[in-house]
Amino acid sequence: MSILAPPVQEVAHPRAMVLVAGGVSGFVVALLALLVVNAWSPLLASDQRIDSAIHDWALRTPVAVDISLWLQTVGDTGTATIAVVVTVVVLLVARRWWLALTVAVVGALAPLVTNLLKPLVDRPRPVWAVPIETIDQPSFPSGHATG
Repeated sequence: MSILAPPVQEVAHPRAMVLVAGGVSGFVVALLALLVVNAWSPLLASDQRIDSAIHDWALRTPVAVDISLWLQTVGDTGTATIAVVVTVVVLLVARRWWLALTVAVVGALAPLVTNLLKPLVDRPRPVWAVPIETIDQPSFPSGHATG
């Protein structure tokens, strides 16, 4: 018995898996956008409970706010772009053409789709008596979640 991990098996149809994953992701984003635009009450109620709990916790935990603001800086568009470019270069050197193309396309389209959908959905950000930070863009879809 070997203590080494078993060899990684190649996926039979990687392109099909990428297309299916992209299609499912697109469907989920479209469904959420539709629910947000139509102010579906169960979603809004859950969202408000989660927002309030996180905001209350953040007010009691100043280090959480500091870490969050630092992560926001680290995850900004410039850093994400650098990460995508470095990843694509590494994949090209490894001769993983399809994967490099996939990362490049997703890295380019994610912020474009986010910026296109934000004004269409136009979901306002929560308003707090004690704001941690003020951002003047709509909140959905999240730039943090989409890249």
